[in-house]
Amino acid sequence: MAVMFQTFIDRLHRAEQSDGLRDAMAGFGRVFGFSSFGYIGFPRPAPQLPPYLTNYPAAWVQHYLKENYLEIDPVVALAKHRATPFLWDCRDPRLQDSSAQSRFMVEAIAVGIERGLAIPIRDTRCGHAILVLASDRTLEQVHATVARYGDVIGLAALHFHVHAQEKL
Repeated sequence: MAVMFQTFIDRLHRAEQSDGLRDAMAGFGRVFGFSSFGYIGFPRPAPQLPPYLTNYPAAWVQHYLKENYLEIDPVVALAKHRATPFLWDCRDPRLQDSSAQSRFMVEAIAVGIERGLAIPIRDTRCGHAILVLASDRTLEQVHATVARYGDVIGLAALHFHVHAQEKL
């Protein structure tokens, strides 16, 4: 585990731009069974479109931005108000308060974004951020991974955030 984590940190340090950061986080996530990720920074003052980095399918990212889903994404909304990581599942009715959120979740499932782990990151220097890790495994499998490796995943999220803030 230590060698894998050090490899991730080394890749972050070597990354000169977003491609290197994206590859580092994608590789790290795959080790733990997360097929994709999305990182959104919410700096102060807030720009119209916050900086983001993801390996979600390009068509989904374009659709997400075009439909302004950042405003209704229930995982993002929940992460903005939480201080601790949490598991999420698109089929969870608690994440579908409106018909727009229900439609959003159906569309996310259709592109393979079904469940995972959201990590809110509080940063007194520059606002906050969210790292969302998505998995096609069962929620029970994701829970088991988080129970065993949650501290390592959380520490990686913080390191990723620091590098993303510097390089994005």
